[in-house]
Amino acid sequence: MAIEENKVTLVGVNSASVTFSNEANVEKQYKVNANVNVSNGKNIDSFDGGEVKSLESENQLATFYFNQNGGIAINYNDHPDLEAQIAIITIINSFVTDVKKYINTKGISSVSI
Repeated sequence: MAIEENKVTLVGVNSASVTFSNEANVEKQYKVNANVNVSNGKNIDSFDGGEVKSLESENQLATFYFNQNGGIAINYNDHPDLEAQIAIITIINSFVTDVKKYINTKGISSVSI
């Protein structure tokens, strides 16, 4: 059955779970992605299902959750040493900052699929 696009119009997004990654960052040391829950186009409610992977092996090094009040939960895989833990939390914080900048600048007000 074909969708008749001329009968309805998508005018905006009230809330959405969108996926961000750091794939475009040519200087990345780890692969990072997360589902970001956004309301009213620019309000970040949480980062869910976040993960940090090794560039070389694609092994998942950590998972994370981050909420709008700044609370963060990180689960490290394979009990990395302190240096690796610091590197991982640093990349997560950078990723969260970059996503916030993106959403504050561009917003999530429409969808293109």
